[in-house]
Amino acid sequence: MTIYPVATTLNIPDIPPEYAALPAIIGRRYRFQSIIGKGSFGVVFAVESGESRKLYAAKVELKSARSPKLEQEYARFRMMQGNEGFPEVRYFWSNKDYNAVVMELLGDSLDVLHR
Repeated sequence: MTIYPVATTLNIPDIPPEYAALPAIIGRRYRFQSIIGKGSFGVVFAVESGESRKLYAAKVELKSARSPKLEQEYARFRMMQGNEGFPEVRYFWSNKDYNAVVMELLGDSLDVLHR
């Protein structure tokens, strides 16, 4: 298992400015790779696991959002794990500015599917 060193900030093109202060690695296990999608909820990134090199999705929200919900969403996903159509959630991460949930990458984003 590879444990990533603590890293500074992200270097991902087209990242919204309010997410630029995110660390490049969360939980010393998941390294941010690219943006999958973004919307009013936050930003979804592709992240690579240091354990398996497998790609996952990391949904990130600002703690300063009007109504942050990722911690509740994480709890609901955990309850629904094993049911068809729900991703396996791997990790919840939080710091003073952001919340993030790392989950199974199921396929194309809704943004791509609606094109």
